[in-house]
Amino acid sequence: MNINTVAQIPPNIVSIPLERRRPPVTGHRFNILEFRNRAGSKSFRVTGTKRDGSRVRENFANEAAARCRQIELETEYLRGHADAAIQATKLTPTQLRLCEASVIQLGDDWSRILEIVTHWQQYVKQHAIVESPRLDDAFSQFKTAMQADTTIRHLTRLATITRVNAFVNATPNMRVCDVQPETVLKFLDGMAVGDAKASARTRINYRDGISKFLTWCMGRERRWVAVNPCTAVKIKTGDKEPPHILSVETCDQLLRAAENFKDGRLLPYLTLTLFCGLRPFEARRLQWNQINLKDRELRVEANQSKVKRSRSISLSETEVRWLRACDKKPFGPVNLNNDFAALLRQVGFGTAKTSKRWTKDVLRHTAISHYFRLTGSYVRSAERFGNSEAIIKAHYQGRVTSDDTNKFYALRPKKAKK
Repeated sequence: MNINTVAQIPPNIVSIPLERRRPPVTGHRFNILEFRNRAGSKSFRVTGTKRDGSRVRENFANEAAARCRQIELETEYLRGHADAAIQATKLTPTQLRLCEASVIQLGDDWSRILEIVTHWQQYVKQHAIVESPRLDDAFSQFKTAMQADTTIRHLTRLATITRVNAFVNATPNMRVCDVQPETVLKFLDGMAVGDAKASARTRINYRDGISKFLTWCMGRERRWVAVNPCTAVKIKTGDKEPPHILSVETCDQLLRAAENFKDGRLLPYLTLTLFCGLRPFEARRLQWNQINLKDRELRVEANQSKVKRSRSISLSETEVRWLRACDKKPFGPVNLNNDFAALLRQVGFGTAKTSKRWTKDVLRHTAISHYFRLTGSYVRSAERFGNSEAIIKAHYQGRVTSDDTNKFYALRPKKAKK
């Protein structure tokens, strides 16, 4: 190094001996050298020679700025003319630099840049996550959308909103895209009913509600999350208990109590669920104009069915007699749940004096079991109750005897009407 070169070093730069210098970034026509200032901070010098032979020695405070300048000089060298050359383009300087950087990164494949852009537009863009809101804000929008969606049953909307609300309240107000399968599992594992852990069925229902919320967040108009984490959440159910069936004596007690309870206001609902085997929400929605007693036929519409398919049910003499005894009272009267719970207590369910336990859908299970024993047909049973043949085979064959079925269909109302 001659004396003239030393004189050109800025006063705030300490010359580092060659053996202590950081090796320059190789593989480029313009390299970056790292220097340490007198105050202890680092500087980065871009060095190289342009096509016209002029020497470049420029200092930068950080490495990122130095690399940007390095790319700029490399691009200028590859173009073969100075940056001041006049070009006809509608791109801004920033857009030009992004294009140049893209070409450099692609290397020998730079000519395929249009294919890459096309792939982004056709396959990636619609799945890209936009700005993801926090859970509280997302749930507020989801709740408004659910309440306005009349294509979903009211009880389904209410249950979904309740379950998602519980999840949002128990989870930190993170961004929707940050929700992981572990986040959902932690909430589900912490669910409890009293001192006991929530049942597998309850946790599955809550997982399905959360999944609906996250699926809604994935919608094309939102794209707040790319993948629904609930798809990775599995809940072990263990061995499933066989369906509970009411004895004929219990059915008789329940019917007699219903005849005398508040002028028989629960008798229509009980008839549809115990003899016709309708699901509780199907029975609540049924109207008398859907029952043809002359032709002995009952029709459940698709918007009233769980499986979204309409079906027709042939009525036996027993079912016709009980429906005539109902005096066309509503099938879903006001305060049905509380009244039905009071009726069950009269028969002995849920009291301290008896060990009787009322299980969900026991009325429907009883109806299917007796109907299958009566007909012996998987097809007719599946069509009548809106199930699959596989469900009938797995759960309802051989549950009752022929004598029990004969006694069951021999039950008649005391106040029979012609």
